[in-house]
Amino acid sequence: GELGAKFQSRDGQHFATVAAYRIVRNHLAIADPDRPGQTLPVGRQSARGVEATFGWRPWERLWLQGNLAWVDARLDDFYENVGGVPVSRAGNRPTNTPARVGNLWLDYQVDERWSAGVDLRGVSARYADAANALSTAGYALWGAHVSWQWNDRTRITLRGRNLADRTHVIHALGGNMVYLGDPRSWEVVFRQSF
Repeated sequence: GELGAKFQSRDGQHFATVAAYRIVRNHLAIADPDRPGQTLPVGRQSARGVEATFGWRPWERLWLQGNLAWVDARLDDFYENVGGVPVSRAGNRPTNTPARVGNLWLDYQVDERWSAGVDLRGVSARYADAANALSTAGYALWGAHVSWQWNDRTRITLRGRNLADRTHVIHALGGNMVYLGDPRSWEVVFRQSF
């Protein structure tokens, strides 16, 4: 179930939402970290949490947006085979599930054609195995962008991601393998509307 509220100012310059939820999933399958391409059955997994978003325009040219999420996820009925013996992992947090995630975007309209902004992202530590014995570190990343409105239909944006060039884990597969996030990168986006 979910319960939420939404606010928006009459002029559309400010908004906020908040939602609390509880989700229960029965009879699902997760990837087997020891056998790629295979799955393991999970009898029941549940999560409860709170999510909030906001948008605020303190001045005509400045726009601030963000979101936060807190989640308490649990394996309610899951047995893992450990050396041929089934071991209950009930009460443990599912792998790769952060307890907290947050994002913040700040955009400034310099003039009619130019805009610039920064973005921040934070993700808390996550467990790398169902036993909750191994974990990956949380991380915080930041990026920036500059956009130029060439004409009414064309916009060109230069975007930098992970500008501090932080090494971070975005997904763990058991205790022996992880996928790292992208290092510092740059992209140019050419957007044409018709």
